[in-house]
Amino acid sequence: MERRAKGTGYLITNSDGTKTLRKTITNPNTGEQKRIQVTANSETACNKKMAAREKELEELFKKSGVTQNMTVTELCYNHLNYRFNKGSIKRTTRDRDEDTIRCQIEKSKIGHLQIATVTSRDIDDLFAKLFSENKLSVSSIEKVKFILDPAFRWAVERKELLENPFDSVRENINKSIESRSAKGSDDVDVRILTSEEKDKLWEIASAKWLNGKYKYLGGLHFKFLVETGLRVGEWIALRWEDYDFENRILTVDKCRHLVKAKEGEIETEIKYVAYEGDTKNKKSRNLSLSEKADSVLREIYELSPYKKSTDYICLTKTGSNYTATSMEDIVNTLYRKAGIKDYVSGLHILRRTFATELFDKGYPIKRIAEYLGDDESTVVRYYVAARKTKEVGGKRIAVVEL
Repeated sequence: MERRAKGTGYLITNSDGTKTLRKTITNPNTGEQKRIQVTANSETACNKKMAAREKELEELFKKSGVTQNMTVTELCYNHLNYRFNKGSIKRTTRDRDEDTIRCQIEKSKIGHLQIATVTSRDIDDLFAKLFSENKLSVSSIEKVKFILDPAFRWAVERKELLENPFDSVRENINKSIESRSAKGSDDVDVRILTSEEKDKLWEIASAKWLNGKYKYLGGLHFKFLVETGLRVGEWIALRWEDYDFENRILTVDKCRHLVKAKEGEIETEIKYVAYEGDTKNKKSRNLSLSEKADSVLREIYELSPYKKSTDYICLTKTGSNYTATSMEDIVNTLYRKAGIKDYVSGLHILRRTFATELFDKGYPIKRIAEYLGDDESTVVRYYVAARKTKEVGGKRIAVVEL
């Protein structure tokens, strides 16, 4: 390793004759240090690459700062970048929060205000509008709070604001969120498939052509998800080595997502990359599958040309990985064929349906939560009705029984 002049890094000659240049850059806004390296055929080429990388970092560092004349939208994006670069949030969280900023904050009146001019009334007006429009679930509105409030606190910590405009309205906003969370247990958050809808979807997913091939290639995947309640990210991350066929035990210990390419991956011009990490609660669980779920999984195995232990279970016929989006397209096609697309969409309803069926069979919330890999409070709030439910007139509603 050849140490160069102070501040210019280290130069390494690799075994293949190429050069690698390493350098540590300090963020002037946060004091954090970031180590970068580039490799090229010569020292001159390394210097050029390094200059380009430093320029990219300078732009990134600018985004990590706070100024009074920036807009609320800019503040939220910058705070998000700061959290991500510091390593306090995962890439999936960054992408989710970025969507919330773009859809709920950037498009709102407050999103265009300079942070120094924002008042508690502006905050109150934003949430009053979100609640009155009735377009978002309570959890989605709560995400807006979880982005805005910390962003303003961040600006106060950096002495760009004297006070957080959230402080005087936080309690009222929290009360509004809590009151709406406690509303009827047959709200949109706990909408599930009726038994008739599930049977119809199962029949469509099982349909075959005269040659014996399935009409809908993803039909088996739908069947497995509705019979296990797995998150789609968990399903597409599974490999054959994760299933013990003899004992019907499935090990779920990871999740797979497509995430936006981070800095450094942009050079390949790839906007999204596959990211495989822990499950949502960061815990592994071993699930004993029902006979029905086991039968579906065995059929997927028989039909798949990719049977190595390290092969993914959820692959297209060409060997490509399914994504959450392509899985959602599959089930939405089935919903449309079943004539329920107008009021049913997405994959999470399969998880809610599975959880509520277990609840109706008498399984305790704790067991359901363990199987789903979630908190008991989350299961009660989002996956099953807090009271017993019954199907009345083709719709499942909450019924208090004595």
